[in-house]
Amino acid sequence: MKMLIWIGAILFCTTSFMAHSQDAPPRVQVLQQLYDCRTITDPAERLACYDRQIGVLQSAENAHDIRVVDREQVRETRRGLFGISLGGIGNIFGGDDNEPDAVEQIEATLSTVGRNGLAKWVYTLDNGQVWVQTDGTSPGRSPHAGQHVVVRRSTFGSYIITVEGRPGIRVRRER
Repeated sequence: MKMLIWIGAILFCTTSFMAHSQDAPPRVQVLQQLYDCRTITDPAERLACYDRQIGVLQSAENAHDIRVVDREQVRETRRGLFGISLGGIGNIFGGDDNEPDAVEQIEATLSTVGRNGLAKWVYTLDNGQVWVQTDGTSPGRSPHAGQHVVVRRSTFGSYIITVEGRPGIRVRRER
């Protein structure tokens, strides 16, 4: 009986968390007030509402209280943040990693490569990202600057880097 209670409690907590995490974030108040203008039936009042709320929105944007970005800017930001754990704030860049625009891998060129004090490979990419080896796998021949690399998402939040098609090495994003 106690086992059933525990299973029920775990299922309740899990489904509550999943339902909460799938809810869309609340719309920004300034934008919602602009959208609310649509509901006004009198044309003159509706136009006055739109004019007023566009002014509020523009002031908020000019004061950097609100930013408007397009899909390509979100994609570019997600590529730049690839491999960095953002916790809950990652949702401002497009939600979960299962959506069509989710970044599954990046391609770059090695700027520098070396070893750290633990004899692990450290890869600096031409986009400024730094990736550090986390496993004991050998990359085969020593990698060097100028080589093409692919960093891809793997299981359980890990990442794998491959240098010009050689066997992959598990890495984590340093910066």
